[in-house]
Amino acid sequence: MTSTRVLTLTYDNEKGSYIYDFNGDLEFHSPENFNGNNISFEFTDPFWVDCPAPAIEFPGMWGKRYQKWVYEADDGSVKVIPINHYTTSHKDGIRLKRDGMFVTAFEPDGNPAIQFIGDTALNSSISICWWGYDYHLSRHVAIDELFKPIPIHFRIFQCPNRTVQNLLKNAVMPSLGKDEWKGIEEYPIYERKSSFDKGLRLDRSYEGRLDPFPWTISGDGAVWDKTYGRTDKFSLKIDKTEKGLIRWQTFNGDGEGFFMDKWTPCKGYRVSCYVKTEDVTGRGSTLAVQNYVIHPPQEYPILTARRITGSTDWTKLEIDIGPPEPLPPVIGTIMIYLQQDGSGTTWFDDLEVTMLK
Repeated sequence: MTSTRVLTLTYDNEKGSYIYDFNGDLEFHSPENFNGNNISFEFTDPFWVDCPAPAIEFPGMWGKRYQKWVYEADDGSVKVIPINHYTTSHKDGIRLKRDGMFVTAFEPDGNPAIQFIGDTALNSSISICWWGYDYHLSRHVAIDELFKPIPIHFRIFQCPNRTVQNLLKNAVMPSLGKDEWKGIEEYPIYERKSSFDKGLRLDRSYEGRLDPFPWTISGDGAVWDKTYGRTDKFSLKIDKTEKGLIRWQTFNGDGEGFFMDKWTPCKGYRVSCYVKTEDVTGRGSTLAVQNYVIHPPQEYPILTARRITGSTDWTKLEIDIGPPEPLPPVIGTIMIYLQQDGSGTTWFDDLEVTMLK
């Protein structure tokens, strides 16, 4: 294929913004090779400054920008979706009306907008990365389009504040599917020192300076207990009558690349939490960690603290990962698992994660 793109840069006094106007063509040299397949091609993937916000507090952290995305949908409505790290249907298959705008909002000093011009809106869509909030703009190509140059036309500019406020005023949030994230509307957030007392709904942004990742569930039987804990009324609980492994686990782990630190070398982590069990059988309940490569398949083992069975009072489990050897050179993150392998009930509370220098 040959891709040709022309950028025309102008200034719009009414908008108070430069207009980056992109026209492109994609020409297939052997289009018959694609016959019979549905095809999409990503034509741009922009990131915005200081978005996402930091996931945890740390010295030198940047400021938080933006809380919502608002856009002019292909059905004529205006829709708004929250900025958060959940992988929901809110972030996929977004279609704009002709000349419709997709705006990141709201900051008084500027709100970047992407606009699909003309027919580009009819056959293009946007999906949002749960990790870095970059926007995958894709052109969907029908088979009969393959035999001539395929055009795209889009613009990037700062949307005027008044326009953004009007969009937000008239916007509605799309409904989530009943089975998304197991039908649970709110999950606890990951913090390096946590009693699991803070949560985030799937349909909201996180208030304050941070933009944390959630904990997630692997299997059935894990619940966020808001009635009982070691130091307050919150804990992560696993309660099951069948054999098998159930986990609470960090959705995106900890470490470089997840907006949790400056980019500095790390020799390892010390992870601890308190565990209480009731009639636990099988291999038992434990804390586990893993050197994690962001893109699978995984090649590093899951390391566990000692396993607890039967009925026990609150017991501290601790595990180091990294020393005495440094982390593998490809590793910038770890995953944390709070797990029960067997029947019974386990509560996990008062997690603490320390970076080792």
